[in-house]
Amino acid sequence: MKSNTKADKSPREPDLTDAVARCGADASMMDRLGRIYESADRAVARTGAVCLGGGPCCRFDLFAHRLYLTPVELAMLVSQPAPDSAYADPGRCPYQNGPRCIAYARRPLGCRIFFCQGEKRLFERLYERYHREIRSLHESCCIPYSYGELVACFMQLFPNE
Repeated sequence: MKSNTKADKSPREPDLTDAVARCGADASMMDRLGRIYESADRAVARTGAVCLGGGPCCRFDLFAHRLYLTPVELAMLVSQPAPDSAYADPGRCPYQNGPRCIAYARRPLGCRIFFCQGEKRLFERLYERYHREIRSLHESCCIPYSYGELVACFMQLFPNE
């Protein structure tokens, strides 16, 4: 069943590249996203959750999950040069280098809030809260909101990688 809502847009739609470029060019928007991320990081720290840094959550294909993000999050992630795609494994985060994230400071909300261990409902509530803020950020900056899977979005932005 096909829906016409903006949230249901496919990450393959041509406006993703334009939305990411517009987000990246809006310094105020990027600064506001940074403040949302800082707030989310503080909320997670208060839970006592600790990332062990082994990278199993970045191996989407092995960990049985997928990472979704918005255009502004994707703009933040790709604001610095992308990793060499020759070393990226299909179905895995393109920013994973061995067990480490080479985009840790720019990582999306889903990475900031996902933990291999811990109270799942607590993290779901945190994600929903901060995701609403990111969605509102899109609306206040008049940049179309969409929600797409990281690997598919990355492939659309960098089709020859």
